[in-house]
Amino acid sequence: HVAENPPSSGVFEKALHQGYVGLAQAEIDEYDWSDGGKFTERADMLSNGSMVLPEEIAMRDLPADRVSVLTSSRARLMKAIDGGLTSEYPNQLARAQVAFDCWMQEQEENRQPADIEA
Repeated sequence: HVAENPPSSGVFEKALHQGYVGLAQAEIDEYDWSDGGKFTERADMLSNGSMVLPEEIAMRDLPADRVSVLTSSRARLMKAIDGGLTSEYPNQLARAQVAFDCWMQEQEENRQPADIEA
């Protein structure tokens, strides 16, 4: 079980893993097996020592009017990651990445406005 197999090192990686496990479970609880599986796969990649970056914009079928704001948000997140802030603010940056991927997923569904705004 992926939840019981966190990455062996890295505060950022461990926090990111925990976030993806939680997000996967939340989607599974909503009977969203597809997205639950995607987030489980991201957690599993971290367990296996792979680096997991925020989802690429092209990975989701997003409403056209949301692509710009998501693109700029991902760019800011990547700037923080590339700038080494995963060492300085590992928990905060992990939460930001998981929240971004959740936003992408909810925006693709585009049917739960309260979740998208959160």
